[in-house]
Order: sequence, then C-alpha cells, then structure tokens
Amino acid sequence: MEIFERALALPLVDVLVAAGYLAGSIPFGFILAKLVSGKDVRTEGSGNIGATNVARVVGKKLGVVVLLLDAGKGFVPVLVTAQLTHDTAAEGLVCLAALLGHCFPIWLWFRGGKGVATGLGVLLAHRPDVAAVGLVAFALAFAAVRKVSVGSLVAAVASHRGARRARPSRRHACADQSLRRPHRRETPRQHP
Repeated sequence: MEIFERALALPLVDVLVAAGYLAGSIPFGFILAKLVSGKDVRTEGSGNIGATNVARVVGKKLGVVVLLLDAGKGFVPVLVTAQLTHDTAAEGLVCLAALLGHCFPIWLWFRGGKGVATGLGVLLAHRPDVAAVGLVAFALAFAAVRKVSVGSLVAAVASHRGARRARPSRRHACADQSLRRPHRRETPRQHP
C-alpha cells in the first residue's frame, strides 16, 4: 500500500516520463518473433529487435505488425501527455523517454533497437508535419536504393531540416519561442 501512496504523490510529468520509458521498452519484435516462430531475432539476421530484422527473419507480415506496434509505443505516451498536460516540454521529455526505452529496454538488459519506428510514432504525435516530411523522404530514398537503413537516415536528416524550417503550430509556438536564444542588444558606445 505504501508504494501505491508514493506513486500517487509523484508529480504527473514524472509519472508520464516513467510510463513513456516503460511503454517504449516493450520489445514487440522480440516477443512476437518468439511467439510466432520460436526464433530469437537477437541471434539471427542483423541481431536487432526492430521491424526490419523481424521482417527479414520471420516474415514481412510480422515485420509490418512490429512496425505498427513500435510506432504505437512512441505515439500513445506522447499523445496522452499532450492531452493531460498541454505542455510541450513535458511532451519532449516523454518523446525522449519512449525512444530511450526502445533503444535501451530494461527487459533485454538495455540492448534494444535503433528507434526508427518508435521515433516515427513520437514524431506523429508531437509534430505530424515533421513526420510527414520524414515519411516522404523515407519513401523516396527507399524507392531509389531499396535499403531501409538508407531510407531511415535520409528521413532523420529530412525531419530535422523540416523541423527547423517548418512554422510551428500554435501549440508549439510558445515552446519554440522559449528555446530560441535571446539576441544580444548592441548598446551604443559611450564616447569620453
């Protein structure tokens, strides 16, 4: 009972960040591959627990399921945080927590995936405009070279560039403004 009372005393953002990490740390690729085929994706293919390796080792259909679940575990905590707090700083912390949970899951001794699908889910919830830029870049790069890794890298760069160029939505205007460095004001020189 004491643990439950302590949990209720924690500030909401702390609880949401912890929940974001725990949601992100669910190793869907590992669990589903083990359940469906009995294979440990950490020892086959690239050794990664993500959707691409699951598709390679177990099959494309299961790879798509893992992709959706991994994106969902980034999307849901950020969306819940947005609805409960209306605070972009809290959303940012939960974004980071979900990504860290995927990349360093406690359940697999902190050896997880690369965070591509979870990053997509985080972006879809936090900045859908930037996620759209990343998805288009991924599709174009993947169509050109047929390599998921290349598409993911191009999408990451394009998303970053898109976030820097995109106008912030009203929801993000205050947070974006508060992150900018104040300009130095030139003071007129005093002549003796």
